[in-house]
Amino acid sequence: IEMGVTSPDLMPNLIEFLERLLVFKIKPTEMNQWNDSWFDSHRLFLHDLFVYIVATMIKYRRYDALKNLLSNMYALPEGYGSYRLTILSLAFR
Repeated sequence: IEMGVTSPDLMPNLIEFLERLLVFKIKPTEMNQWNDSWFDSHRLFLHDLFVYIVATMIKYRRYDALKNLLSNMYALPEGYGSYRLTILSLAFR
């Protein structure tokens, strides 16, 4: 993005990469006990990564890629029960 890469594979690869990261926002299937705040750091990292990607696209005026990123239909991993999981630990700051 920063280097002006215009490869047709850039957006599909970026979207696939973001889809794969979604598994870090949900409870692993092998865990029996779970507290939503345990994995807030993962959610915060993913949120910040997405904001960085969007900001980079704006900085380098890649509006076509940004439109593609924001309007894309993402494949959610199995077990993804909530559309938007909040970062609970930020509520206590």
